[in-house]
Amino acid sequence: MNGSIFMLAKIYVFGMTGSASVELIQYNLDKVNGIQNVKISLDSELLKIKFDEKKTNVKAIISVIFDLGFEVEIKECSQRFLFEISGLSCSTNLETIKKELLLIEGINQVQFDINKHQLTILTSKESSLFEAEESLKKRGYLIFTLPDENEVKKKKRSLIFFLISSFFALAGLVFSATDKFLLYPYSTFLIIEDHFIFKNFQLTVLLILTILWFVRVMDRYFFSKNSRTFFTDIFTIVVYMMAFFIVYSNQDMNNRSTFYFSISILCLILLWISDYLDSVNSFQISKKLQQAKGLTSKYKTIIEKNNEIEIPNNDVKKGDLVLVNPHEIFQYDGFIVEGNSFVNESSLTGSSLLVEKVIGEKVKGLTRNENQRLIYSPNEVGAKISLDQNNFAEQLGKKVSKKSTLPILLFIFIIANLFFLYLSKNLFYLGLLVYIVIFCFIKFFDSLAQFLTTKTGLTKGVLLKNFYKMNSINKVGNIFFDKTGTLTNGIQEIKEVVGTKNSEEDFILMIAASALRETNYPFTEVVIRNSKKKNIDTISIDSIECKNNSGLSVYIDGINFKVGTENFFRSSNLNRFVEKKNRQRKKNNVYISKDNTLIGLIEFYDSLRKESVPTLKKLKSMGSSLTILTGDTMFNTNQFFPTRAGLCETICELSDFEKAEIIKTKNLDGNNSLMVGDGYNDIMALNVADLGIALGSSEKSVLMNADVIFVNDNLEDIFTILEMINKLKISKIFSRFLLFLLIILILFLYF
Repeated sequence: MNGSIFMLAKIYVFGMTGSASVELIQYNLDKVNGIQNVKISLDSELLKIKFDEKKTNVKAIISVIFDLGFEVEIKECSQRFLFEISGLSCSTNLETIKKELLLIEGINQVQFDINKHQLTILTSKESSLFEAEESLKKRGYLIFTLPDENEVKKKKRSLIFFLISSFFALAGLVFSATDKFLLYPYSTFLIIEDHFIFKNFQLTVLLILTILWFVRVMDRYFFSKNSRTFFTDIFTIVVYMMAFFIVYSNQDMNNRSTFYFSISILCLILLWISDYLDSVNSFQISKKLQQAKGLTSKYKTIIEKNNEIEIPNNDVKKGDLVLVNPHEIFQYDGFIVEGNSFVNESSLTGSSLLVEKVIGEKVKGLTRNENQRLIYSPNEVGAKISLDQNNFAEQLGKKVSKKSTLPILLFIFIIANLFFLYLSKNLFYLGLLVYIVIFCFIKFFDSLAQFLTTKTGLTKGVLLKNFYKMNSINKVGNIFFDKTGTLTNGIQEIKEVVGTKNSEEDFILMIAASALRETNYPFTEVVIRNSKKKNIDTISIDSIECKNNSGLSVYIDGINFKVGTENFFRSSNLNRFVEKKNRQRKKNNVYISKDNTLIGLIEFYDSLRKESVPTLKKLKSMGSSLTILTGDTMFNTNQFFPTRAGLCETICELSDFEKAEIIKTKNLDGNNSLMVGDGYNDIMALNVADLGIALGSSEKSVLMNADVIFVNDNLEDIFTILEMINKLKISKIFSRFLLFLLIILILFLYF
């Protein structure tokens, strides 16, 4: 989570006997890199320390003190976070909001800056920030991490380079057009073999622009750490050298030299404009992507020496005891050490069913804990998580690799210019100039189209991350969807309440809602919500006989009722009946018994998004081939409405590699493909498809691998994508037509 400036920690140190102990601790802590201030009170046995979280952490500080022979206990560890906040226009309700945020456990200080639209929070628990985010959302405010400092710096540097280069280019055009080379006496500064190489101002300007571009390229690679435009930058340097060569070779012919120089300068200005538009576009995407990802935790809480310690995610080691609260992600594969809970594995398996986990059972990395606090121990950290199967990068590279047309175009250009050189030097120079015009004009129009398309998309809730993949699409024929969390809400709803002959459905729902009222099972909220919807009043319970993570046993009016999942009934004489029902329905149902007699069950399902069916119907009417790729079971998939309605083909029980293979096979028909997904098991499919689309609620890794993000989580935004693809095709034809007219004009002026 960005915005952290420093951390403050208060630690009890037991066993200090005098000033010598204080000096010993002070001396050893002063040697730790990143510690800014240390205060030790011998009377209260309290250590107050301020440190830079990027250089050290609480775990390292405790280890230093512990190794000196002292016992330690963490009292408090606070951190300052700085956020951007939207919707903050006046100070009317700020005091009320501030008091509300200060009531959240862990938050010690809150400050608003209306002018800068910033919020500062000092907290001892990073998890409190997510509670603050939810509290502010209810009031209509949104908080985001501040824009990446590197992106801000890149944008500023690009603007500086653009302004400097534009100044020299325009100065060169003015002086060249008026034949007043005012800087001529100062341009003859390079001497080789007693000959002045620069005999006019034009060459000086071209040399300055070439040096500026070379510096810009070095800045991009060594300071901005951006190597994605390597070949473009190489060809751009070649273009500068060609412009210099043409003007230098024709310097004795004033009119011809001025013609070459003027056209070259205009083209090079387009390159600098393109560079600046690219940096602005990159900044917009980076900022919106951070907003789409929301607040993400960069810390994990581990249990060490009976203390809960927050350490950076990357510092977690194999064998650590890691605390995972409800709705948090298991970062690595491991096994449960303490606690029982339900785990959501839909991001890996595609199944919406929650899986119960107890002590000793394995958990998979990238799955989500649902309702109870768990402590687990990672098997291995770093490389081996559930998503990273063998040779992932290598196999993915083979699937998405495409042949580049750049070598072919370069070969044609070299052959054509050699032919021109054979005919005439003037034709050869003209050929080089035409190449410069083509290269600069196409680069400018692509950058302009990318800038305008991205800006238009952002206004409609569509974040375009990879313009060039979208721009290369000709005809969309195949559209693939993930099921769970993409076409569905990914949230369990009640599908059916089933009672025995002597039990009414409303009675079953009333007993379940009454028993579950004081619990926090994953199915509690939906049961209570449905009972209220049907105006079914809950009744008070006499007592709770037993309760665990799978269910509970209660007494109501002296009658024993049990409510729970299959695991809860395993030890009872109802086990065989429950297992039979579960096999028949293949669902993670909730069962209800009365005095050890099964009286009913509640079946859950993953509800469709309201826009899913209308979107599929409209796409089908447009002639698109629709396919659902899911890891869910065949039973659940056959109950899925779009499958039953014949809206699309559905292929189930797929791994992430199998999804990618199917897309790769269907792409052989010559049509381009779109893939829409939200889970980790969709990442390979998103990369293999011609355009990978992720929902805004997806996890960070999915967002980073997508080409397009639906920020508002609305599937209907796919029509915005199709519209943008069509407009890009039209603009590409229009720009090529303008380029053709421009070349005709240049040839006319030349001859």
